[in-house]
Amino acid sequence: QNATERAIIATALGIRIVPGFRLGVGLEIHLLDSPNSVTGSVGRTGSFELSTDLELLGDYMPRVGLELDGAAISPSLDAWSFGMAYRESFKEDFALPADFDLGFPATLELSSQTFFVPRELVAGFAWRPAPGWSLTTDVAWERWSELTSPRIRVAVVGLDGLLPDPSLAVLESPVPDPRVSDTVSPRLGLERDF
Repeated sequence: QNATERAIIATALGIRIVPGFRLGVGLEIHLLDSPNSVTGSVGRTGSFELSTDLELLGDYMPRVGLELDGAAISPSLDAWSFGMAYRESFKEDFALPADFDLGFPATLELSSQTFFVPRELVAGFAWRPAPGWSLTTDVAWERWSELTSPRIRVAVVGLDGLLPDPSLAVLESPVPDPRVSDTVSPRLGLERDF
């Protein structure tokens, strides 16, 4: 009943601009359906209901890439090609209010980031030493430093008329720095066509 369903649609188009030079663009679309509902009680003091309705929430990740054959520069570079690709970041946020009856009205708000894919830039070379063989090497940079804290942030409201200091009615859990750094990853590959 409370399952979250996700549909991902990826579209792409490749174009040969001139002989030896190709450009590709793409768009990844995430559709989220999360009609969740939870009810419960808090001891003998009250009850709560928490519900979400995130039907067909769309998020998009654009991509772009290019490839250049060495022969387009010089006949001596015929066995070489160069490629580069960029992917935009993707994240999903949520905020879930829950109403409590504790003898007085109160609202608990939970918010966080449920899914994160960093922006990425990849560049590399391919070398064809013999027909059907390719040796590839590339470097990927991913911007993980944009990731926010994975902890839940909690704000309690609805107590302003019952507390001497209205600022005490809003409580927010500390959000520590996740201390996530960007990454650089070298990669090596060997490909054989049959």
